[in-house]
Amino acid sequence: MTKRIFTLLLITFSLAGCTNHSSSSHQESSPTVYQQNLMDEGWVISSPQQGDMPEEYGISAKKGILDNYFDIELGGDLDMAVKIVNIETERPIRYVYVPAGSTTTINELPKGKYYLKLTYGKDWMISYDGNKTIGKFTREANYEKTTSMFDFGDKNTLDAVSYSLKIHIEQDSRYENLSTTEISEQEFFND
Repeated sequence: MTKRIFTLLLITFSLAGCTNHSSSSHQESSPTVYQQNLMDEGWVISSPQQGDMPEEYGISAKKGILDNYFDIELGGDLDMAVKIVNIETERPIRYVYVPAGSTTTINELPKGKYYLKLTYGKDWMISYDGNKTIGKFTREANYEKTTSMFDFGDKNTLDAVSYSLKIHIEQDSRYENLSTTEISEQEFFND
């Protein structure tokens, strides 16, 4: 009987230690003046799920028939949101949330040429503008876009293409393999 109780307690503690920690772990105890101003305007703190953002953010995830993909490994202690933007149309085809210290795979990208818009930060907050959700980091927010283009195959090829991106906020040159330039918050949200 004692052995069963010990085993049950061990399983309970093991399961309790396996909870998924989202960006809410970055939430500070009291809001900044900026966050309080946003809350006064109706913004709320949110914890997006890792992966594709819901369509309410205004970007319907476009998928291809091949398994073209990005593997994104994010170091540091800031979360990241990524827009994959089609170079020809200047329209994002995917909007993805990547928690700090995680690896996320963005699968089934359609053939085409893309660049990335990136935002890093803590404390994701959202607001509703009609039928669209607007979300942004409200602490330590940074906005960038890639200076290089990612080519996911010619129009008539059948080969899957993948890219592995290692992004470390601390700018550890041993791991950084992504060249970016700073952009404004407005430029990040202009679609």
